[in-house]
Amino acid sequence: KIEQERKTEEERIEQDRIEQESKAEEERIQQEKIEQVRRVEEERIEKEKIEKDRKAEEERIEQDRKAEEEKMEQEKIEQERRAEEKRIAKEKIEKETIEQEKIEQERKAEQEKIKQEKIEQERRAEEKRIAKEKIEKETIE
Repeated sequence: KIEQERKTEEERIEQDRIEQESKAEEERIQQEKIEQVRRVEEERIEKEKIEKDRKAEEERIEQDRKAEEEKMEQEKIEQERRAEEKRIAKEKIEKETIEQEKIEQERKAEQEKIKQEKIEQERRAEEKRIAKEKIEKETIE
């Protein structure tokens, strides 16, 4: 009977030990699962961070590109504006030059007309004088 109790006690102790080992194994497996879930979550967070950083960098590059395009467009517009101002100024100078030449030609034409009228007056006066002298000469004769 004592032997039987001892065996039963040993079996109970062995059963307890097996149960404890089983619980310990289950706990270890549970901890590994928790650790794996934690690692997967950390990796997911890291990937999201990398993706977010990549997108931010792409956005920054795109903004820089757009800013450069805008700058180039503004420079082009400014060049075109300056070219237009130069063209207008050149046209104005050419127009003024043509106007001045026209005025100068008209002035010269007017002077020439006055000169011709004076010559004509002098010719008529000379003709009158000659005619008068002729009449006087004929009268005297």
